Amino acid sequence: MAAKSTKTKKKSGSKTVDELSAQVKALRSKVASLEDEAEAWKKKAEKQRSRAKKIAKQAEKAIAKATGKARERANKAREVAVDHVPAAPKLYTDGPDETWTVTRLRSMAREQGVAGYSRMPKDKLLASLTS
Repeated sequence: MAAKSTKTKKKSGSKTVDELSAQVKALRSKVASLEDEAEAWKKKAEKQRSRAKKIAKQAEKAIAKATGKARERANKAREVAVDHVPAAPKLYTDGPDETWTVTRLRSMAREQGVAGYSRMPKDKLLASLTS
């Protein structure tokens, strides 16, 4: 019986070797397909990196352009402020009379510091300026 049991063990042992070999073969094919899939993902990742770099460059250019425009606007605003010289106060040599317009009377009232001049009619402006 000892001989039969060794033959049985060899047969069963060879079956397990064959089964293991088949499993190894299946696992190797699965590894190969997963490696191919990994390569595909690497290519996709590289494309995304490339796109991200391109978008980053575009964003940097847009920021630089916007910054330049903002500087130009600020410089123009400073130029306008520097170029603007307040009007010299008007010195009237003659006194106000009936021929003066309301605008001219209000201007003189503003220079003299008359309170409420903007709401006064012409006759009240004349009276406040002549007194």
